[in-house]
Amino acid sequence: MLNLLTDLPRFISYLNLKPSADELGKKILLDFFKPLNLESINFLTLTSSGGLKSISNQGNTELQVASDLTELANMFSTQNLSAELAANHLAVSVDQKILAAAISNHREEVGLSLLTFTKSISSEDIAIIKVFMLLVSYYLFPKLQTPTSNLSTSLINPLTPRQRQVVQGFIEGKTNHELSLELGFSISTIRHETMAIFKTLGASDRKEAAKIAQEQSLI
Repeated sequence: MLNLLTDLPRFISYLNLKPSADELGKKILLDFFKPLNLESINFLTLTSSGGLKSISNQGNTELQVASDLTELANMFSTQNLSAELAANHLAVSVDQKILAAAISNHREEVGLSLLTFTKSISSEDIAIIKVFMLLVSYYLFPKLQTPTSNLSTSLINPLTPRQRQVVQGFIEGKTNHELSLELGFSISTIRHETMAIFKTLGASDRKEAAKIAQEQSLI
């Protein structure tokens, strides 16, 4: 529990890098929740017909994922999963191995985070997990409000977290030397990332790359 608490500021800093859904899921699985034996994390969006559509599945991809809220409710042995999520934001299975967290703004639910653990999670850890998943909810909610036809593009950021840091430096007018000192990378690495950014964004210089990244909300 203590490690999770001390990791909260680092988690918030990571969200500020605006990771894609896949990047966020991998980071939670392999870093923040790794000590809790997290087996898989799945971000699901609610469809207009009441179904569930996976937008990112990290970890054990062979685990069965519910196709709608009724099927999901059966996994949690509850008749009204939506009411439970609305009241508590988090629902926990009887064996405390599966957690569902709403992706909402406390008025409208647009999706769910589904976490599966190999071992039962303690009540103390569940309380801290809830804080993390609330942050995930606030982060993903505006992205999942995007019309379904644009969902894939809104959640896939073509820039890596490191490249986003470099582009932020472009916006702030920093030199390669300044970025090298600030980010802890060599100048050659900064140059390599700069060329990769130009290629990805179709930009010819720093100013154009910064403009494209801002217009497309990539940073």
